[in-house]
Amino acid sequence: MIFSVSFHSLSGIPILYFEKDLMKKLPMELHKHCVEVFRTTPGLEMIMNLNDSSDLDESQPIKDLYLHDSYEKVDPRIADEFFEKANIQNCFSVVSQKLEGAVSDDSKFWNIPNILIYSHNWVFAHQLVRFTGKNAYFFTKDYPCVITQDMNAFLKHWLNGNNTNLEIMMAGGYRGSMDGLFNGIKMRRWDPRRRPARYVSNGS
Repeated sequence: MIFSVSFHSLSGIPILYFEKDLMKKLPMELHKHCVEVFRTTPGLEMIMNLNDSSDLDESQPIKDLYLHDSYEKVDPRIADEFFEKANIQNCFSVVSQKLEGAVSDDSKFWNIPNILIYSHNWVFAHQLVRFTGKNAYFFTKDYPCVITQDMNAFLKHWLNGNNTNLEIMMAGGYRGSMDGLFNGIKMRRWDPRRRPARYVSNGS
């Protein structure tokens, strides 16, 4: 028996049980078949382990990908190899999966449109200029003595128009200093009449 089907007692949602060696491959093939039969959008949402992506179908676009929580550190080369294969079209999210080092500068990770990384082992502040997507939250690996300088370089990179896609960038890190953050950057008080805020609070 390759797989069996049962139905959830309350929701009636079908549940598929696969043999272990087919647990990753067959669900994706089934999804592709359903897309073709019902002519639906091919967006696929996945939750997976970074260490267990050998059967990932490179031709299958993934809309949103979430990594399982894990406190075991993974070699960053495994992450780079994964992003080389994965076709993530919208969002990539990580809460507690740690890496032994940062992803590489030329990783396709930086091209994902929306990234949410709560774990602090994935990126350095000097790498933020590599991001070409729209929205990102990173917790950097840097120590306070270098993060301010690297964030200053990122701001200059963005102000020079080198990433016109960027809408929101949030970068957390160890406690640093604001001294020098805006060195070399012309600043003036924000005037909402000249540049209205994009975000409007519901309470205002």
